Amino acid sequence: MPDQFLDTAINRLIYLETKMGTQVQHQIMPPFNKSFHDTISIQETAKEIAAFIGMDTFTFIVSFTKQKEKVGGHIDLSNSGKNVFIEIDENSLDFPEAICATLCHEICHKWLQKNHLELPVERENEILTDIATIFLGLGKVMLNGSKTSAVKEKMTSEGTRTTTRTLTVGYLDINQLAVVYELICRMRKIPSIIFMKGLSEDAIYAVDSITTQLSEYSNQFYSPDIAQQTIDRFTNLLSKTQFVLAELDKQITYIERGFLETTRDFLKLSHKKIKSYYQGISEFNDNQSEDSAIDYLKALKIDREIIRLNPFATSLMNESKKFFLFSQSISNKIGSYNQVFPKPKPDMFTIVTCPNDGTKLRLPENSPNILVTCSKCNYRFAYNTSTLSILNKQNPIKKILHKAKIIFKK
Repeated sequence: MPDQFLDTAINRLIYLETKMGTQVQHQIMPPFNKSFHDTISIQETAKEIAAFIGMDTFTFIVSFTKQKEKVGGHIDLSNSGKNVFIEIDENSLDFPEAICATLCHEICHKWLQKNHLELPVERENEILTDIATIFLGLGKVMLNGSKTSAVKEKMTSEGTRTTTRTLTVGYLDINQLAVVYELICRMRKIPSIIFMKGLSEDAIYAVDSITTQLSEYSNQFYSPDIAQQTIDRFTNLLSKTQFVLAELDKQITYIERGFLETTRDFLKLSHKKIKSYYQGISEFNDNQSEDSAIDYLKALKIDREIIRLNPFATSLMNESKKFFLFSQSISNKIGSYNQVFPKPKPDMFTIVTCPNDGTKLRLPENSPNILVTCSKCNYRFAYNTSTLSILNKQNPIKKILHKAKIIFKK
């Protein structure tokens, strides 16, 4: 399951749930089990689908005609009246499940138009339409019709010849449809005994596979507290990194110009990344919802965002440690020649520069645990103005992170 599509599915479902979540039913339409022998039976199926999603004020008139390659059907959305014309590819007559799925897709086009739901790119709208079919409860029909086979037997002089034809419809493949179906059933708390009933063998396999892959996203995401705990763990990593960066800043201040330029560039870039990481997770705190489905999807989204950012934050932490330890070795080397170089003093570190916009800030002297907020850009970062320790035999990183733990508990 590509992560990119899972992100797309989450974002599109947030879009649909935000716009229409309170106006749609949370039921799943049973799959059709019928063969189509005439246009009337197909008209009746279209009518059933339309009624199920609240589009029974429209009359969908279905006909069969040859479509372009890889196009299963077409709907005329130009008519402002109540009669809506749908064309189904004539090659799909032997595939009733595919016809049903195509009808769901085309009718949902009209549902999206009626509710003024549209994306800027045509293909994105087609994907949104496939997602909307499942959002409206047509998931079983879509899954069963996504990929179907028709077997024909023909008597020949050499015996019976069996021919199997396979038809694939829709813009999303069966595994992508299963992702959407699984997410919707989870966010609406539909039990598996209901959402697995009536699925084809291929559909069951696809949904089971996605269920396993999404096992880490349990019902815990209905609780905003769980998402907040995830954010807290991530921001704690970022804050600890800030303390390492603060100690590194002290080291390079003492070392002065020799190590300053390269390390200052690293500091600016690191804080810029941290600021972007904070901004990346700020949406959860800024936009709380009373819709549990929205909360589930947003919690899922922020968890995935943190999973995506965590390796970068961890890499940044490790790189910060390397810079710090290297700079400390320089400081210790300089400090060992105190007959030439001055010893570090607390007042060397009371004037600091905001890593974000360069504002000079005066901090209280000899304060080991400070959270600084820039007076101009409001960037918040950790700092420590206590005396720089050189020739320290203890683990310096462990000591720094211990200080970070103390201040963030406060």
